[in-house]
Amino acid sequence: MNKKEESVVKPTLVARQEFIENLVKLINESGIPLIVIHPVLESVANDVAKAIQQQYETEKTQYENSLVKKSTEKGTVKNE
Repeated sequence: MNKKEESVVKPTLVARQEFIENLVKLINESGIPLIVIHPVLESVANDVAKAIQQQYETEKTQYENSLVKKSTEKGTVKNE
């Protein structure tokens, strides 16, 4: 078969809920006291926040560069 197989993409909210359920299950089954888990989760949350900020800055820069490029292209006269 030469056709590209289409994959079904899991909706974000479904993936989110599954992640939460799996994380809660992992915490409950770990046997690690919550006093130990809490700072670990805080550290992970901080890392995620930093990654989100970096992603935002990257996307914003790409968007701004695209606007400049489009603006420049509109201002350019093409000789044909």
